[in-house]
Amino acid sequence: MCFFLASHQLAYAANLSITVTTESTGGIAGSLNTIGDAYCPTASTPGCDISSTDNRVRTHDFVQYRANVSVGAAGDDVTLTVVMTPGLAIDQIPGACDPFLSNLSGDGSLGSPATLVCGLGTQASASFFVPIDARIRGTVANGTQLGIDSAVIDGPSSTAVSAANIADITVTATPRIDLVKRLHSQVTGTQNGVLGVNISYQAWIGLLDNTG
Repeated sequence: MCFFLASHQLAYAANLSITVTTESTGGIAGSLNTIGDAYCPTASTPGCDISSTDNRVRTHDFVQYRANVSVGAAGDDVTLTVVMTPGLAIDQIPGACDPFLSNLSGDGSLGSPATLVCGLGTQASASFFVPIDARIRGTVANGTQLGIDSAVIDGPSSTAVSAANIADITVTATPRIDLVKRLHSQVTGTQNGVLGVNISYQAWIGLLDNTG
């Protein structure tokens, strides 16, 4: 006589919660970023950012968000998904994410928003945070409002929860000057009886006005 013992694993839904705060918004201080000098006569001058907590960020600078996550006692395999507004780029996966369960997509341009899928593995009775560094792209115009489009925590057995009331940042930017150099000609010749090469270059100065 044969007996078969059947078993199954029950799936429990964990209580999930998430809030997102802005921890640091640029604010590089120095001789070229002091109120009252020729470059930054006022704190609101385009291109100036005199505080890391004023929600003003220069292009090419970084803003750091903090995703505060809580997982209930039942536990689940938890994933955090964050989508930025176009203009913000994420250059690397945060260290708090499991690299084998996580990925980045999108370069932060219009139509290709930066998206972070952060695998956090199995969590239970846990509260922790995930720091997320986002870079302001250089082409963003002065006065543009940027931020997080969505931040969602979920698991296979749990109900997804979205963060609410995430504060936007304001971009501060001035025109950018680019110098472009290109080889124009290369001619073999002699000078004072010495054989050599005469090389000439062409150069252009371009102005990108991103003050809005």
